Amino acid sequence: MSAGVRPGFLVALADLIARDVSRTRAGLARSAREDLRVQYVFGQGLYELRRRELQPTTVHLGDQVVSAVRSSFEITTLATDARTRFDVYVGTNGALAGVPVAAEWQPRWWLKVALTLQESTVP
Repeated sequence: MSAGVRPGFLVALADLIARDVSRTRAGLARSAREDLRVQYVFGQGLYELRRRELQPTTVHLGDQVVSAVRSSFEITTLATDARTRFDVYVGTNGALAGVPVAAEWQPRWWLKVALTLQESTVP
């Protein structure tokens, strides 16, 4: 593995999420248009995870409204240039700071997968 290449998708994602939460806490989220990229390996392939956009928002978890940041990501398979986009919503305050509270992936116009932190697990 080359220097800076992460050992898997979740490690790469956690790295970029930690950077975004830090930027949000520093009040820099609204101006975060720079291109954050990190490469990672999965199986025998090399991939690149790129954060495309960062936007402050809120997420409704049951009766609770959580301050969050929406990070839009794109995965590129470096061997084929195939691309996949998805969004992760990460809490920015309190016990949920740095915790993914929701995620969305829409591979086709007619299919959208949305995951949300279960209400009973919200502190």
